[in-house]
Amino acid sequence: MTPARSPTRLGPLLAVVTVGMAVRLLVIWSGWVEGRIISDDSFYYFRIASNLAEGNGSTFDGLAPTNGYHPLWLWLLVPIYQLFGDSLWLPVRMAITLSAIFDLGTGVLLVRILGSLTGGRGALVATGFWFLSPFTVLLGLRGTEASLNAFLVMAVLWALTRTAGDGRGPTLRAGLLTGSLLALAGLARTDNLPSLGLALVVFSLALVRSRPEVRPRPTLGWFLTTGVTALLLVSPWLAWNAVNFGSIVQVSGLAKLHYMIGGG
Repeated sequence: MTPARSPTRLGPLLAVVTVGMAVRLLVIWSGWVEGRIISDDSFYYFRIASNLAEGNGSTFDGLAPTNGYHPLWLWLLVPIYQLFGDSLWLPVRMAITLSAIFDLGTGVLLVRILGSLTGGRGALVATGFWFLSPFTVLLGLRGTEASLNAFLVMAVLWALTRTAGDGRGPTLRAGLLTGSLLALAGLARTDNLPSLGLALVVFSLALVRSRPEVRPRPTLGWFLTTGVTALLLVSPWLAWNAVNFGSIVQVSGLAKLHYMIGGG
């Protein structure tokens, strides 16, 4: 007989979340993040977002167009710069505060996933590491897409866990949800598409093998729904890249190659 899993204790969990978020917000709004933590790459995002907000297009220098970024984080930055672009550091602080909110969402999903799999103690330990580990705290304060990426990858894992735990087996509705989250994760970081796509294949095979009551045909329908949904949602970004840059992905590497050839 399988022992009952203990529920997640709300008091300690709220304490961990409160401390973790307080540390993040204190570092952001005290000014520490600007001179000591924020990464160089984040300013590439900030400058392009500022140009887009001002109607200058997807450009860093105001002259040459670029797609050398992961799009979803940049798109989220544009309205921030539309609202607060007159200030030097306020849009930066608002952007990193948004990262802290994504960290909060990742912690909530961790509780949901591990609470159902391991019980309250496992969820509390993992959430404690997520909110209080110096590595995860600093990673989210760097100003790049890291927190958004972690949240959406965790959201895909949550959707897969939810599908596996559904007594009805995989459904088309679950495929639409998983595919939408997969597309967002791919727009958060382009390299998520092949890695999470492989995870989707492995999950589908494991689901059929581990649960005899789950028939292959509904699983195949769920898998195809997930893949087609993700492809449809990502395709405008891929098409824009292909039309404007001749490549469906970022062309930073190609630009370096052409520079080497042109420069001898």
